[in-house]
Amino acid sequence: MLERDYLLGQIEQLAAFLAQVVLRRRAGQPVDDRELDAAIQSLVGLPLDAVLSLPLPALLATLEPAGDPTWTRTRLLARLLAERGDADGAAPHRRAFLLLDEVSRRTPTALAEEDEAALATLVQRLG
Repeated sequence: MLERDYLLGQIEQLAAFLAQVVLRRRAGQPVDDRELDAAIQSLVGLPLDAVLSLPLPALLATLEPAGDPTWTRTRLLARLLAERGDADGAAPHRRAFLLLDEVSRRTPTALAEEDEAALATLVQRLG
């Protein structure tokens, strides 16, 4: 029970951080990718290079070990990766796309509106 409460608190904090990132981007304010990298490491427990290089099934098992039917942590990671700049090339955006695509295929309901918007933006960026 304590671990679940901790995870929920962590997810709430990271979701609030993501909301601030989105608002800053919309206002034309810069976002430091190091902040996003720290949030990604906090969520996954792995540095960005490991998140990008792990095989997708292994990353999904790390994110959703209990098989969360809402895929909350996976969706949050995808959104954080989607917000990263282009300094690392397209790798974070490709990984974000693959994560959201996997969620859309594994869940019986449609993606949330913000996830659909992120997916559309990623498709545009990746061409």
